[in-house]
Amino acid sequence: MPLTLTVTEGPSRGKAFTFADHATFLVGRALDAHFRLPEDDRYFSRRHFIVEINPPLCRLVDLKS
Repeated sequence: MPLTLTVTEGPSRGKAFTFADHATFLVGRALDAHFRLPEDDRYFSRRHFIVEINPPLCRLVDLKS
């Protein structure tokens, strides 16, 4: 069973990411982030958190930046 992460607020509202297999999903301002926030966003770090996905389960890991 695939797992879908959907952005619910902000400029990327409606954007969806679907995962059928195990994956790690990096969120932040870094160039290598899978979901990138604007460079000038003062509330998010370059590598803010990772979502570890193993459908149908997922786990959010704070990178303590």
